[in-house]
Amino acid sequence: MRNLAGYDCFDFTAAIAFANPWCEEYVSVIVTRHKNGERRGVCKPLEFDFDVPEGTAVEPTFRLHHEEAQELMDRLWMCGLRPTQAKAVAGTQAAIERHLEDMRVLAFSTLDIPKP
Repeated sequence: MRNLAGYDCFDFTAAIAFANPWCEEYVSVIVTRHKNGERRGVCKPLEFDFDVPEGTAVEPTFRLHHEEAQELMDRLWMCGLRPTQAKAVAGTQAAIERHLEDMRVLAFSTLDIPKP
């Protein structure tokens, strides 16, 4: 949670994700709203409206400032979730590191210099 010391007023939303050890199928998210001088608000479960005609403009369910969204992403990361692209990049990164080590071995043996 961010440090609000020194602020005369504040207004922010926090979306906190946590993994349930007894149910690995879901990650739970609690959304709260904090306003200076007011009680903390907790978002109730969302409801879906199936009567909205196709093509109708709708407001977002909620908005997060970049900092708030980053905090949610960090908490999802702590729950063990990774972006799909990040999983692919992790494998690529390991392959690049192995390739660079191979190139170092070749370079040092070819140039006949000691490896640092």
